[in-house]
Amino acid sequence: MNEQPPDPDPRAPRGGGPGAGGRAGGQASGAQSARKSRKAQRQRRRSARVIMAGVLLVEELTRAQRARDRDRLTEYARMLAAALTDASPAEMALRSLRAELAAMLHVSEYAVEREFDLAYALDTRYPATGEVLGAGLIGVAHVQVICDAGVIIGSGDDALARHARYEAAVLTYAVVETPGRLRPIAKRLAEQFAEVSLEERHEAARSQRRVEILEREDGMAELYAFLPAEVAYAIRDRIQRIAKQAWRAETAEAVRPEASVDPPASDVSAPPRSLDEVRADTLSELLLSGNPYTDLDLAGGAQPRSDVPTYFAHLQVVVPVAALTPAEGAGVAKPEPESGLPVAVSPRPECELDGYGPISARVARDMLDTSHNIYRVDADRVGNVLRVDRYKPTKQMRDLLRARDRHCRFPGCTRLPMSCEIDHTIDWQYGGATATGNLAHLCKSHHALKHHTEWKPVQDATGTLTWKSPAGRSYADRPPGRGSRIGLTVPATAGTPEWRTGTNVRFAEAPDPRDPNNQLL
Repeated sequence: MNEQPPDPDPRAPRGGGPGAGGRAGGQASGAQSARKSRKAQRQRRRSARVIMAGVLLVEELTRAQRARDRDRLTEYARMLAAALTDASPAEMALRSLRAELAAMLHVSEYAVEREFDLAYALDTRYPATGEVLGAGLIGVAHVQVICDAGVIIGSGDDALARHARYEAAVLTYAVVETPGRLRPIAKRLAEQFAEVSLEERHEAARSQRRVEILEREDGMAELYAFLPAEVAYAIRDRIQRIAKQAWRAETAEAVRPEASVDPPASDVSAPPRSLDEVRADTLSELLLSGNPYTDLDLAGGAQPRSDVPTYFAHLQVVVPVAALTPAEGAGVAKPEPESGLPVAVSPRPECELDGYGPISARVARDMLDTSHNIYRVDADRVGNVLRVDRYKPTKQMRDLLRARDRHCRFPGCTRLPMSCEIDHTIDWQYGGATATGNLAHLCKSHHALKHHTEWKPVQDATGTLTWKSPAGRSYADRPPGRGSRIGLTVPATAGTPEWRTGTNVRFAEAPDPRDPNNQLL
């Protein structure tokens, strides 16, 4: 008896029935999917190579442009020196040179004047900054920040030495920070070498506060107010809080499902206002009617728009305990015995308004006196935030992160914590802990970027986020509230509990543990 050979696959049905056709179709579909996947991978690799090559080229072009910027400013300085030694009056020689360059470059004389100021500053006060610019490590915008902040150092007998010390300190930050982040750091550093104290300058500037109108086209105008920084920031914060509430209510009303029948034309309301429009209207209504929750109708009276609770401004201010009581001689520069260079033997306490920079210690003390929401932040000797203890019950992790981060933690972003979201560096659903060592503030834009692109951060024990870009580069973002004051004046003893409030924060100097009589507050 003849035996049939066995099938290659005992599980496969015999013949060409429906099962065989289904299996063949599945195999063809799988092969097609595999081909598509390989094609997509090749396309991604090709795109990654193009992007990487582009990043390297842009870096090279940027460095070359910065070197040319340095050469241009150097030539401006040379021309300025020649104009000042001209036989004609110096003022007219400078005007003539400025007009010549403005006409040639098709820019305003004001723009040329700004370049002259930078060129003169680099030539006479900040030569190392010019070298760093020429090496491509910083841009003209960084130079502008450094020079603007250094104006307060003055031009006294020892000014060049103080400018040199300021320059050495600020350049360590300039090469790793954006101009926006560098600005408050530069201001803080310059205060250590200022010719006139911040208290005196603030009192003089405060007497110049004013409100002005600037005419604009199309029936519009700008309302300009020159105010103390803490007042201006408080006004902006309160307007923002009120406006956001009103804008959300209007937006929700606009998208609410309605009946299918179209309303009469007379009942069709205006489209929802943008958030900028709501801010402007909120300011107008607060000033003209005193009630931000009313429709602005000066002739017929105002009707309540909504029953929204009152909002108060929220400011965050760092106040060292040393600033709580005025101290004579603080910040006075005295010559060092060996070198003769000035040294701040008793540094001025640094009071800082987050988002702005240094403010007067007297103003900070006044704000502290009126605060209703005080809490303490313990930090180590270089300012690393360790623990938060509030006098009122609250979410302590959020307070600690707000004290540590102070802005969005994506490189270069300066959006304040109140406009950010707290993100798990390692996603919670993938096992990331809900702990301060795995949390950081990200604004909505960069939060979305982290979750929907190849930008990936890693957080270390110091709170530093190292971001890896899709091009394979790494960018470190160090928390300003953790060790950011290294390079400034570090106290001899361990520093510092902070007192932080809804409107205020104060740093305290920690007691020497060897002295039983040295007590906190």
